[in-house]
Amino acid sequence: MKVANGRFLRVCIWTAGLIGAATGVKGSLLFDSGAGNGTTFRASDSGLGTGVSVSTTTNLTQMAMSLDMPNGGDIKYMIWDSTDTTLLFSEVQAVSASASTSYVLSTVFSFTLNAGSTYYFGVIGDNNLNVDYIAPATSVTQNGLTSLSSGNTNYSNFASPTPGSGGGTTLPLRLYGTQGAVPEPSAFLPVAAGLGLFLLRKRIPFTR
Repeated sequence: MKVANGRFLRVCIWTAGLIGAATGVKGSLLFDSGAGNGTTFRASDSGLGTGVSVSTTTNLTQMAMSLDMPNGGDIKYMIWDSTDTTLLFSEVQAVSASASTSYVLSTVFSFTLNAGSTYYFGVIGDNNLNVDYIAPATSVTQNGLTSLSSGNTNYSNFASPTPGSGGGTTLPLRLYGTQGAVPEPSAFLPVAAGLGLFLLRKRIPFTR
């Protein structure tokens, strides 16, 4: 049997796109602590962090803070444990030179925030870094995520970050992710494959 090759190829591409869409969920904006009312200058190897308590288990997929690097460089987004002593997650990304702060979105990742736990979200730069802050420290609750009103943490040493003493501010922080039961990506594959075969049978003529 021969299959109409052009249509077969289009169906394969369409089905592959469906699979990609099903497995590429990045999550929704779940938490936004609000805009900052000031900006603090951090020299090279310096950064800030802010705490969030969790009452609803959340699969975190991205985070963002309001910042800029006048000369460009790398930042390291971090997630620390409830005592702000153990680094649980970090990722490095490049930031272009800019003269004004804006939210810098992380790349997509996967990290579970467990209900009943507290986490500290931080950022540190390998070059001069400006980070927005909210003063006095405020608390915001959205989707089972509550920012701490007990202030921020200072970090030093970009290569191997170390927490230090804090201050009386919190940071503009955005957290993206999913909550509740989310199907595993593999659950979409049989559906996509079955749909592709259905389209083949319905739309592609077979010849002997």
